[in-house]
Amino acid sequence: MASDLTSDWKDGSKFYLLLHLYSPDSLPTENLSKMSDIERLTQAFNTAEKQYGKLQCGSHSVEDFVGDEVNIWARVCELSNC
Repeated sequence: MASDLTSDWKDGSKFYLLLHLYSPDSLPTENLSKMSDIERLTQAFNTAEKQYGKLQCGSHSVEDFVGDEVNIWARVCELSNC
């Protein structure tokens, strides 16, 4: 459960887990805590794009989203409109 919507989203784990709810076979959670922030976000974004289509990330790379909960939340809102 996310208790602080700023710090709990910065490492990508909550975004990963949210997507896991809808694509559990595509996003296993066994090694989630051992993954780096970039690994979590890359796997989550790749799965989201494969399952729901291209996300509007503009010229951003996955590295631009590490530590940026605002951009991650924007992608969550975008996915909720799919």
